[in-house]
Amino acid sequence: MNMNMSRLALYLPALRPWSFPMTAVSISIGAAYAYSSYHVFDPTIYVITLIGSIALHAFVNITNDYFDTIYGVDRPGAPTTRYRPHPLISGIMTLLRLL
Repeated sequence: MNMNMSRLALYLPALRPWSFPMTAVSISIGAAYAYSSYHVFDPTIYVITLIGSIALHAFVNITNDYFDTIYGVDRPGAPTTRYRPHPLISGIMTLLRLL
């Protein structure tokens, strides 16, 4: 159990979960607009869309860290390494482990 928690703690900064509410609000506004226009709401489709969108957002965050590090955009002292934890630059994770 402790090993799984430590792995989760390593992946959380890479996922950037603090950005997920933006995705949830966007999906919810879209669902509300669709309901107001067509008077149809399917909770199952809403939840699947919400989960899928957040999973996609997490994947994009990880991919962004990976490619920005490879191409030298994210490097020690870069602005993104100052305002948020960067798992690759800080040495918490390696490029292979991130993938």
